[in-house]
Formats: sequence, C-alpha cells, structure tokens
Amino acid sequence: MTPSATPLPPLDLRARLMGWLGLGALLWLAIALLLTAFTLRRGVAEESAGADALTELLILAGEAHLDPRPELLAQLDALVASEQVRHLLVRWAPEAQAAAPEAGGGPVAGAGPAEQTTGPVIWLARRLGLVEAVAAPALSHRIPVGGRVLLLSPDPHAEIDEIVDDSLPLMLAWLLIGLAMTAGVGAIVARALAPARELCAGLLRLEGGAPTPGFGRFRLREYAAIAEGIEHMALRLGQAHRAQQRLTQRLIGLQEEERRALARDLHDELGQHLTGMAAQVALLQRHADKLSPARVQASAEALQAELRCVSQQLRQLLSQLRPHGLSAAGLPDELALLVEHWRARCPDVAIELHVAEPLPAIDDEAVLVLYRGLQEGLTNVFRHSQARELRVQLAADPSGPLALRIVDDGCGLPPEDARSEGTGLLAMRERAARVGGQLLLEPAGGPPGRPGLALTLTVPCRVPSEPPGAAAPGGAFPFEEESPRDPRPAA
Repeated sequence: MTPSATPLPPLDLRARLMGWLGLGALLWLAIALLLTAFTLRRGVAEESAGADALTELLILAGEAHLDPRPELLAQLDALVASEQVRHLLVRWAPEAQAAAPEAGGGPVAGAGPAEQTTGPVIWLARRLGLVEAVAAPALSHRIPVGGRVLLLSPDPHAEIDEIVDDSLPLMLAWLLIGLAMTAGVGAIVARALAPARELCAGLLRLEGGAPTPGFGRFRLREYAAIAEGIEHMALRLGQAHRAQQRLTQRLIGLQEEERRALARDLHDELGQHLTGMAAQVALLQRHADKLSPARVQASAEALQAELRCVSQQLRQLLSQLRPHGLSAAGLPDELALLVEHWRARCPDVAIELHVAEPLPAIDDEAVLVLYRGLQEGLTNVFRHSQARELRVQLAADPSGPLALRIVDDGCGLPPEDARSEGTGLLAMRERAARVGGQLLLEPAGGPPGRPGLALTLTVPCRVPSEPPGAAAPGGAFPFEEESPRDPRPAA
C-alpha cells in the first residue's frame, strides 16, 4: 500500500523576510522622524534669531538716526554685514539715492536686482521647470540713519535656500536608507538561499553513488522539510536498488538451478528411455533375419511404449517451463488444474476458485503473468500463512483491468519493521510491471490474530498478439496419448 503523504510543517522563510523588511521600514521611519524633528528645531532657532536680528536692526537704526554716534553706526554696519535678518535684503543705499530729498522713510522704486540663488539643485530644478527664476523686488523701504539711508527689500530666494537646506539632509538620508535596505534585503535573501547549495551538493552526492545525501541541520523549516523528503527518497531508492540486486542474484541462481534440474531430468528420465530404445533398435538390426514376426512386433510395441514415455516426460518438462497451450482461452482450465493440484496436495485447506467467464482479450504475456502469479501466490499461502480457507477469483472490471485476487484467512503480513518482500513477490511485481500491471498486498480484514492477506494482481486488457485459433507453443508430440497436465509450481 502507498503510504500517506506527510503534511508539510508551517513555513517560516516568508515570515522572516517580512519581519526583516518591516524592521527596516520601522528603522527608516524612525530616522525620518528624527531628521524632521532636527530640521524643525533648527528652523525654529533660525527664525527666532532672524526676528531678533530684525528687531535689533530697527532699534539701532532708530537710535543712530537720532544720535549718530560712531559706536552705534559701527554696530549697525556689523549687523547689516552679518546677514542675520531672514527673508529680507538689508543694504546701505548708494550715495546718489541717499542724497535724494526725502521727507522720511518709505518705499522707493528701482532698488536694484536681488542676488540669484545658485547651486546644482536649483540649476536642476530650473532645468526641469520646477522652479522659475524670481525677479528682483520692485520696491525697497528706505530707513534714514543720520546722513545715510538703509534699504530693506523682500528676498524671494531666501525661501528657496531654506527649502533646499531642509530637503537635502532628508534626501540624503532617504538615499542612504534605500541603499542600506537594498543591501540588507540582498544579504537576507542570500543567507536564506544559502542552504539551497547544500541541497544541490547532497543531490550530487546521491548521483555519485553515496547512500545518503549527508545533509546537516537546517534552521529554516522549508529546507528541513525538503532535506527530509530527499533523505526519505534516498532511503526508498536504496531499498529498491538493494531489492533489485537481490532479485537479480536470485534470478541468476534460479536460472542456474533450473538448468541443472533440466539437465538432470534429461539425463535421468529421457536418457534411460533413449538407451532402451537404442537397445531395441540394435537388436532388430542384428537379428532382423532371424527374428519371428511376433518378436519383431513385440520390439516395435516396446519402441512405441518408450517413445510414448519420452513424449510424456518431454511434455512435463516443457509444462514446467511454460504450460502447454497456455492462452487467454485456456487460462481458466490451467488455473483450475493448478488449484486441483494444491487441493490434492493439501486436503485440509478449503480452496474456492471462481473465474468470471468469458474473460476479456489479453495477450499471451499477461496470461503468463496471471498463471505465474497464482503459482507464486498459492506457494506463499501454503508455505507461510497457515491458512484454513482460501478464495481465488479472476474477474475483469467492465472498464478496467483483469484482476486475479487471492484471499486467505492466515496470519497476514508481518509487522512493518520486519516486513520485506521475498524473491517470489519481487519477481511477481516485476512481471506485472513489465506488462503494465501492478501487485497490491493488503490485510483481508479478518479477526485479530488471523487478519488474513489479500493479494491482488492486475493486468491490462489488450488485443491478443496472435489471432484466435493460432497454434500455441509446443503442439502434440508423436505417439502422445491424452494425459493430465502437470500443474506443479514452476522452479
């Protein structure tokens, strides 16, 4: 019987990959949050510093306008040169604009172009059309400070610089994290697939003739399950190989034994009759002119008897090699003769035979497989099972193969750990496989202690290789009288 498939254990490679990727995503999110917080903190500090600088600028400008002391003007010059005021362009007006009559502070046109923000990021953004060039402000505010004029105008490029300064660290962080995650995923996948090399190496060891693949311990359950399957397959292949070797050795031994037995039978049986026939022929040759007609007739009758014995013994020998006249049409009679032989040999065992006729058309090779299968099956039953009842059935499924079923009430199959098929069963299985059939052994469902055994041998139904009525191998021999066929088991 085919063992049931072992369910695979839960697989964890996908879970590990998803876990590592999730951990990487969480790490990236944490770094992004830290960079955002750092950027916000720096922006708030810079905005506060800019506001303070603007307030100080306005206060100093007012004080210097009322009291243009040198120290106040020096502080004002230093504050203007520091460029700490954000989003505003602060500069001293040229002397021509400072000398222009003005009633007081206020906006004035033509303050001059603002400086353009430059850099690779701004250049690329302008090339892609993401950032348009910002024109210089049209108005500037004049603040009189003593005899000089301080100009304040909006700085549109300061916002661009601020966005670029804030974005560059984040983009660089994203780039580094992306590269790190790519490298990490590659390392994880490489580590996860590393045991596949060991699996390939084990298969190569099996191909080289090693009895086992020699796997170590795998941490991932996927690879552990694959390795276990390969080891089980190697075990089954080794068992099949050893069984095939035993079968081959046994078949060679049986062939030699059969040849010795055939030579012995030819020498002991046929040799004696041929010697007697030779003596009768020599007698006739020497004394043909002196023998009476009655003596000649007696010698002829003796020769005919010897020839009849030779023909019968030769037919028995050929029947052991292959039953005479065995074909699909004669299969029921041959099976009945075989069952009758065992009934006579073991009268204490009740044997029931049922053949569902007419049988479908099968070729001669399948007929021989069924006949040898019944021979081997009955031999095993009477040798090992200690059965008291035995049922033999030959029937065909309307849409399936022809099945020979042998069911006994004996001791059944041995335990699983001590079970091994003998040469006879192996030969039966090989014969069935050669014609496309199969052999199945299963408990017969009897009571405990005597579960019995059900042997089912199936062969496919095919068109016979020879037309009906063709002569079977080994026709009648000269001087042969009708005699029962020899149903003895094959050697």
